Amino acid sequence: KALTKEIRITVKAPDGEFSFPIEQVIPKSDKKLPVIIFINFRPEAPDRYWPVEEIIDRGVAVFRIYYNDVAKDANDDAEDSPFSFEGE
Repeated sequence: KALTKEIRITVKAPDGEFSFPIEQVIPKSDKKLPVIIFINFRPEAPDRYWPVEEIIDRGVAVFRIYYNDVAKDANDDAEDSPFSFEGE
């Protein structure tokens, strides 16, 4: 019905490369498919927040990202984030 796998995305940042995992759930198809990017705010998404069956049944792929894998949720003005912006 669908292929599920985890990949790592690598981004070049000012201080070097940064990578984070993405879970892919892709319906089996020979066609190009639309994709929904699901930003998860829990390490493991409970089924009620992760309607993957209903989505892939409609021929749509889902890429799930856990936000803490991209930028830690800390009250430090995002100093450790690879996506920090220096401003005036």
